[in-house]
Amino acid sequence: MFAKAILALAPLISEVLSPIARNIGHKLGETLGNKSQQWVEYLIPDPNQIFSDSTEIEQAKQRYSQEMIEYAKAKDARDNELLNLTLAQTARRLDLQAQEQEDRLKLAALQRDLMRELQAKDIQIKLAEIQTIWDKDTWFSKLNREETKQILLQQQHRLLILLSPPKISKRCPETFCEDLPIEMRSVGDFLRQHYPQQDVLRPVKFYSDYFTESIGDIDVERLQRILSPVPTTILYSDISDYAVIFRVGFWGFLNNQEVSLFSTKLFDWEEGKDALLASGVSEKKALRIIRQLIVAIHKLLAGFLADLYYLNIDPGYEPLLFNLKDELAEYGLAEELVKPYFDILQDIQRRQGEQYEQELKKLIEQIEAQGQSQASAKAEAQRKQQIEEAGKSPQLIEKTFIIKAQYFQCVKTLRSVGSSSVDCVVISPDGKTFASNSSGSCSKLGNLHTGELIRTFSGDSGAVYCVAISPNGKILASGSSDKQIKLWNLETGQEISTLKRHSGLIRSLAFSPDGETLVSGSGDHTIRLWNLKTRQEICTLTGHSNLVMSVAISPDGETIASGSWDKTIKLWNLKTRQEICTLTGHSNMVRSVAISSDGQTLASGSYDNTIKLWNLKTGQEIRTLRGHSEDVNSVAISPDGQIIASGSNDNTIKLWNLKTGQEIHTLTGHSAKVNSIRFSPDGNTLVSGSNGGSIKIWRCDG
Repeated sequence: MFAKAILALAPLISEVLSPIARNIGHKLGETLGNKSQQWVEYLIPDPNQIFSDSTEIEQAKQRYSQEMIEYAKAKDARDNELLNLTLAQTARRLDLQAQEQEDRLKLAALQRDLMRELQAKDIQIKLAEIQTIWDKDTWFSKLNREETKQILLQQQHRLLILLSPPKISKRCPETFCEDLPIEMRSVGDFLRQHYPQQDVLRPVKFYSDYFTESIGDIDVERLQRILSPVPTTILYSDISDYAVIFRVGFWGFLNNQEVSLFSTKLFDWEEGKDALLASGVSEKKALRIIRQLIVAIHKLLAGFLADLYYLNIDPGYEPLLFNLKDELAEYGLAEELVKPYFDILQDIQRRQGEQYEQELKKLIEQIEAQGQSQASAKAEAQRKQQIEEAGKSPQLIEKTFIIKAQYFQCVKTLRSVGSSSVDCVVISPDGKTFASNSSGSCSKLGNLHTGELIRTFSGDSGAVYCVAISPNGKILASGSSDKQIKLWNLETGQEISTLKRHSGLIRSLAFSPDGETLVSGSGDHTIRLWNLKTRQEICTLTGHSNLVMSVAISPDGETIASGSWDKTIKLWNLKTRQEICTLTGHSNMVRSVAISSDGQTLASGSYDNTIKLWNLKTGQEIRTLRGHSEDVNSVAISPDGQIIASGSNDNTIKLWNLKTGQEIHTLTGHSAKVNSIRFSPDGNTLVSGSNGGSIKIWRCDG
């Protein structure tokens, strides 16, 4: 009842939440963009903004710089060792990955310790000033002086979040005046659960009773006089007899000690109540829903600002809010309402990561210039020689692609793709570009080498779930929840045509090798064939008893394979449009199908956590590949027919030997489900898309 009722408030909430997310993100993004010095300068306080001795600041910078150099050396050595590990050395590979994570955490911990050390003198000054300030300004008498001292004396570097009692008009309903302040305490429960002060990654110290009465903007600025050395966020709100305004004040972000004040647009709760009443909710229930929503917005703002703070000081930080989407939805904040907050975090995460990687790259280049990376160069030369020699010998072909598979590395991560879930990625036939869907009603085209966005295809009236590129590289097809397929000119971005016949969402698309036919799989349980010259439907293939999740066409253009939610795979003759056979064996939904370049093998990925290989000519199962711990969402076969790649809900991509079924390598780096993967035409590049809007480009230069 709550989830249904809250839909009536969605337009009002969206108008309130979006602007403050953009404004805060712009403020911090602008500060980040103005930083031109080395990364160490981001992390150590500016001597013009604090009282610490400049010698101490310089020493802190030197300590951090030295640790960064040591980290760069260790990372370079690990990367080189990884290049030389054999398939059997899985344990060592995992050990090196654990060392990398541990070193990143140590570097982040050192940075926080240094910041705390440099704050020590400022804190002592503030402690000495407390008595004078308390005597001069009567407002401070409303605060607990001993608690303020304890805040300043905290040894661990952490973000302080203070929640002020809302300023509520006496003309508000009685339930607002009495129940809302009590319910606001659950903001602390939310933070203690997800951002506990003992956490090594995102410690937050929270107070809901620090203020004895409601505060305003001037009070935030007053408090900053005392707590300026402590990074602080303050949440406060004003509630009149018809509206709410949510306010945020903070300082200490990116070492900026100035107070930043933001407020939302006016939330007309009375209008919201009327909308709820119109939807059939009682007045008592309507007021309760609005109170719950007010509390939920405070939770969102608290989590958002905590993630922003730690993201701004630690380039390796992974925002926790991404994982709280379902919990926020339970509070009444559906995904589309919190999406602006995810987008801001993703954008700053991308920018922080790029700047940090550039600085790290400079350090490694300096080390190499000093001759400290000779081992890496030697290892690379040996690797290339291995591959070159293996390629000359038919007996060593298998060794070649095993070596090659082990050297796929993530070379680019795209985080600001404007999507909370990338469900489909495809690569153009010339290997120069890639396309992906968006959670919005659009598709995107990017440069496969640089990752830069080339253009966006907007016009679908529903969420786009799948895309495909024609064999000549001139047409992009997009399938949407609006039950339509759109054809686009890939070079100009102009819409060519709309194909309408399906009665369910479009979940999969594939072009025939000659580019004359488009095949679509839909939620209406059917597969439809389309003539691309006339833009008319050729026929409808029926037989599946549930949603068709994936379609693939054999290289000779004779066979269609379709995977369905009904746990089966069906093979169809493209020319006669007749069903050939049904392949059974998976115990759960078949999410993805792919056909090898020689047309002999079909691979299928399923929600039963397995990949199955089938003889496409006979329909017989060849073998089952087991290794993923969760659903398999996508399978792809390399152009040379040697490697299978699989993406899973366990956040990994696995590479397999197609001939033996042996697992070769696991690619890690995605922090959410891997929904789609594709090989480039030369087999040296993989593109993967995942939840959270992340696209990764993996490359093997061998």
